[in-house]
Amino acid sequence: MNGAGNKILVLDQRGGAELPTPAEARAIHRTPGLDYDQMMVLSDPRHPRTLAYVSIYNNDGSLSGACGNGTRCVAECLARQAGAPSLIVETSAG
Repeated sequence: MNGAGNKILVLDQRGGAELPTPAEARAIHRTPGLDYDQMMVLSDPRHPRTLAYVSIYNNDGSLSGACGNGTRCVAECLARQAGAPSLIVETSAG
């Protein structure tokens, strides 16, 4: 997705799939057609009122606590799936 000029890759790992390692995140970024500025990885929610927990990877494999452009992309995907006008997601920043 394009988040205000940033290349955002949204990867849905809900349902029990493991999170990518930093090395795997770097490898995904190097894959033709999958390069990204931030990769937003959805996993199962940790709180019952949220739709997903979001881990945010930079393209060097490091984790980030927040990414506004990426969060907007995630919100669009989740709102479409849930048919909800508003939603709550979790990140390591809150």
